[in-house]
Amino acid sequence: PNHILEQYTAEFLRAYPSAKVLMATKDDLSADRRRTMLSRIATGDWDAVIITHSSFERIPLSHAYMEQFIGEELERIEDALRQMRSASRGNRIVKELARAKKQWQAKLLKRNRVAKAA
Repeated sequence: PNHILEQYTAEFLRAYPSAKVLMATKDDLSADRRRTMLSRIATGDWDAVIITHSSFERIPLSHAYMEQFIGEELERIEDALRQMRSASRGNRIVKELARAKKQWQAKLLKRNRVAKAA
């Protein structure tokens, strides 16, 4: 979580005093400094890189990777749906899986729109 980044880093260093740790703050991953921080992360010899969840989401992934990932998630959901339907049980689970499938499909559609616009 954002509010305990420094505390978590301090506790990590207390547990591993000789570790080489890089703490990436929200400011380190702002639009103008993101490339520099990502280069430091990629090229450094770090034992740990500590970053908040919200900052981690700011690191862009390639369109191809995300498309592949979402496709794999959709396949897993489809497999689970087939298993649940063939077992004729878990109506609530089937509904949850269908809802998750729609959410992943919406994400894929949104990414495709953004990619075409770029």
